[in-house]
Amino acid sequence: MNDNFKHFDQYRRDRTKRRLEGGPKRDLGDNATVLRQIEAAEQKEVREQQLTREVHEFLQAATKQAATIVASVTENAEQKLDESVSQDMAEFLRETIRRAQELMGVVQDAWNRGVSRQDLEPHMQNLVGPALDGFRYAGNLASAEQNIGRDPFTVQLERDPKATPVAETPALLESTVADAPVETTSTVPGTEATSPQSASLADLPLPECTAECAAEPVATPAQEHQALSAWFARITREPELAKEALKALVRASMMTKDEARAIWRELHAPVA
Repeated sequence: MNDNFKHFDQYRRDRTKRRLEGGPKRDLGDNATVLRQIEAAEQKEVREQQLTREVHEFLQAATKQAATIVASVTENAEQKLDESVSQDMAEFLRETIRRAQELMGVVQDAWNRGVSRQDLEPHMQNLVGPALDGFRYAGNLASAEQNIGRDPFTVQLERDPKATPVAETPALLESTVADAPVETTSTVPGTEATSPQSASLADLPLPECTAECAAEPVATPAQEHQALSAWFARITREPELAKEALKALVRASMMTKDEARAIWRELHAPVA
């Protein structure tokens, strides 16, 4: 569009110039002055139009460049703001999780006060098989290897004594004691019955008594009788404790099921 205007203006000026130069040479008088004024006015108008177009083009280009710069700066500012907000939120979440873990640790320590605790590696649960048996051999005595070769995740746990009601009938105790694994041996009149576990324990060498062991005071028969009486009174008052003690003695083959039932009936027999 601008090129067309330029060509048209140039064409008009050239045509006017040729017409003036090729015309008859006559004295125009005042008309010649008027013609020159008109031509000068037209040239001035053309120059003003050209300057106006150039100014408009310059302002348009400058406006586009300024808009591009503003858009780029705004985009960079928004990106930096988003990154800053994301970093602040991530830091806030990490700090919140850390404080929550500290609070849970404090609460757990308050609940488990007096209980020793040791932090283990998170992959200890994968030690099943020979690796777990290696830990067992390193930490168990030669006479307590009943867990060697067993998967801890398949062992049925015992019932929690706290979950058992105190008021329990003798029939329930008899069924519980009957389920305990006890090896019974036939006895001959006049001889004492011995279990395989007691025989194996008898064959074990006794530990040597050191100087510290010899220096410990030995309890007198009266003190032993007093301690035994206190323990018997305690299990008499607490049926749950008596039941657990009898079950432990039966499992250790230190007492038969019939003896445990007789002791339980004797402890809870009605007073005449």
